[in-house]
Amino acid sequence: MDINDFGGIVLVGVAIVLFVSVYYSTRKTEEEKTKEKIQKQKRIEQEERRLAILRAEKEEIERKKSEVRKMRNDKMNEVSELIIKKTGEAYKATSKLVGDSSHKIKSNIKINISKHFLSSFSWVMVNQSEDQILFTFKSNNELIITKNGVVEKGSYELLKQNQSILITRNNITTHFNFVNLKNDYFFLNKVSTYMVYAFVNYAKYRDTQKEWFLDEIKKYKKRS
Repeated sequence: MDINDFGGIVLVGVAIVLFVSVYYSTRKTEEEKTKEKIQKQKRIEQEERRLAILRAEKEEIERKKSEVRKMRNDKMNEVSELIIKKTGEAYKATSKLVGDSSHKIKSNIKINISKHFLSSFSWVMVNQSEDQILFTFKSNNELIITKNGVVEKGSYELLKQNQSILITRNNITTHFNFVNLKNDYFFLNKVSTYMVYAFVNYAKYRDTQKEWFLDEIKKYKKRS
């Protein structure tokens, strides 16, 4: 074998080695690509399953929220119906009380209510305490309230249509009915309540009369 034959054999061997190397390298690359493709598909499927679970959970949450809203609305409707019912009952009771009070006023008043009558005197409000509270109704609708020498100013308005009076103190107006009216005293009943107050002509009031007026107040409350 000469040198040329040997060289040819070497070249053939090198070619075979290169071919085998390239073949296995290419095969490995294809296997890796296939493996990566499978893994990618698995990741896609896992993500789709995760999204499906999230959608199902969201739908379940919305369904429960809807049920809660429905229950809340049903409860609110029940409460509203109950309030309407109770309001109607309270209105009927108040109307009856006002009607009864108006009847008592008409049957007990002996003289006409007028500014002249109220403003002609100062009036002592009879109460349980030792403090004397003096009410002075002026002809210009001004009201002066004196307690232990301290003066408070307010206003009043007579409502002759229903024999009642509006008294305003500290920007709060209260409606009173005249329950009884005589020359030297009168009683006021706060509308729609059992609160009754006695007012006596200051010039004729005596401490010995206090118990009698307090007893009269109790009687009016019992009849209300």
